Amino acid sequence: PGEALSQVRNEIRKGAPVVEFSDQYSRALNGLIASAIQSYHDHRHLEAGINFRKALDSYPEEGAAGISIQLSREELERNITLCADQLLEDGLLAYRSGQLEEAIDVWSKIREFHPSYHASKQAISTTRTQIKKLKTIKDGPG
Repeated sequence: PGEALSQVRNEIRKGAPVVEFSDQYSRALNGLIASAIQSYHDHRHLEAGINFRKALDSYPEEGAAGISIQLSREELERNITLCADQLLEDGLLAYRSGQLEEAIDVWSKIREFHPSYHASKQAISTTRTQIKKLKTIKDGPG
């Protein structure tokens, strides 16, 4: 779905009228959204978040003729946040089990589709500080 959407967007950028591609654009964008929804239900939250972001970034201008999209911009934004929330929770599970570097890796992936998600930034910062403190304790006075 993402590749088909890219092809349609490229044709529109080259000057082709949007109305000529409205059916293809709608199918491609709705296919990408359906893929994101399926990924979310399959607990593939990173993939879902990336595809929801691509769909939001590809959303047609208001009033684009003949384009019908199954989710609104607001719904896509909510789904992006839901995916980030799920990955935040995945990272917290790793964190609570003492896998601090793995937790940071999980939280860092959120930036791929939700770069402004404050909770992951805060969790990464706090965990990096904790790792430094643990290293200092482990190494002892120097």
